[in-house]
Amino acid sequence: MGRSVKKGPYVEESVHNGNKFIPVYITENMVGHKLGEFAATRLFRGHGAKGSAAEREAEAAAAPEGGAAAEGGAEKKGKA
Repeated sequence: MGRSVKKGPYVEESVHNGNKFIPVYITENMVGHKLGEFAATRLFRGHGAKGSAAEREAEAAAAPEGGAAAEGGAEKKGKA
């Protein structure tokens, strides 16, 4: 029989990521790396929702044009 008859994950280790132990299955391509590389330490919650920037632009465009900021700009123009 050959040396690597068993293919796939052949070792299971538990790696502590600073909060809890994460089970890591070590395969042949992981040999030579440190086990901590395979245990995520931060939780990725994703980027901003799709269209969030577009929604903000739509809200800004829908804001009333005769607000206090518009009046202040007219006063400055009148004084100059």
